[in-house]
Amino acid sequence: MEDVACNLCGSRNVAPQFEQKDFMFRVSDEVFTIVQCADCGLVYLNPRPTLEEMGEYYVDSFYKNELTAEQELAEREKQIREKVRFVEHLPKGKALDIGCMKGDFLHGLQERGWEVEGTELSTTPKNLFNLNIHYGTDFLTHEFADDQFDLVTMWAVMEHVHDPMAFFEKIHRVLKPGGRFVYLVTNWNSPHAQWLQMDDYPRHLTIFSRKSAQAYADKAGYTLKRLVCDDRTYHTSSQGLLTFWIRHKIFGQPLSKLAWEYRDDSFAFCHGRIGPGFLRRAWYRFDQFLTGKAFDQMLNRREKGHIITVELEKPLP
Repeated sequence: MEDVACNLCGSRNVAPQFEQKDFMFRVSDEVFTIVQCADCGLVYLNPRPTLEEMGEYYVDSFYKNELTAEQELAEREKQIREKVRFVEHLPKGKALDIGCMKGDFLHGLQERGWEVEGTELSTTPKNLFNLNIHYGTDFLTHEFADDQFDLVTMWAVMEHVHDPMAFFEKIHRVLKPGGRFVYLVTNWNSPHAQWLQMDDYPRHLTIFSRKSAQAYADKAGYTLKRLVCDDRTYHTSSQGLLTFWIRHKIFGQPLSKLAWEYRDDSFAFCHGRIGPGFLRRAWYRFDQFLTGKAFDQMLNRREKGHIITVELEKPLP
């Protein structure tokens, strides 16, 4: 484990926010501390696993290597479509996807006329579509020419890296002038992050917001073209939020315990499976109604949804 300064401003003046376990994959029973920089507001894990230790927290099931190419496309059809939709306004050119896993998004771009390339730090995923992917490669150390790409993407990857600023800076260097950098991350300004205190810790090392997205863009020399808060690419739901909050605030149950149960699907209402008892069923349906799709849409309009996607431009000279 290592203690680190704020990646955005370099300050070590932090305010602890909460502690949480790895409720997603349960690799260990360690407790991790999420802090917020008191100077710039960036939220991050501190202390955190070192780069060398990080591999211990990624299990084989994270990669779903049992899927064939056809199964992968079928399982991720909507996700691929939404990712491609997000960049379809851009003229076709040369694209780089960082943390591309098996290359499903690159496959979608290639089918639409893009020239594609990818990097993936892990050697575990399979290259299902026989694309130009550099496996076992750290983007920061791999040699790329300056002004090489029209588009660089990081889909749910930036929150995993140890040095986000280094990525923003190198991506800026390899983009052509006028090129775009698109990245998707979880949103600190959401009930999921702050009320439920649920994120993929310790694999998620930095939790972003509009404020930090703008600050990184300014510091690395980009223009922020748009920030979209929605769950079209990665589906999330607030169903169960009310019961979660009541169990914590009224009955005093710790959020870490509730998050653990959520991972076990003990919140049956989150997935439509109803538990025993008329009153319990009625309450769960009431909770589903209040925190359903309309509630998620309201959160997204206010940029309080769980997912944000950011598009940056490298300015023309």
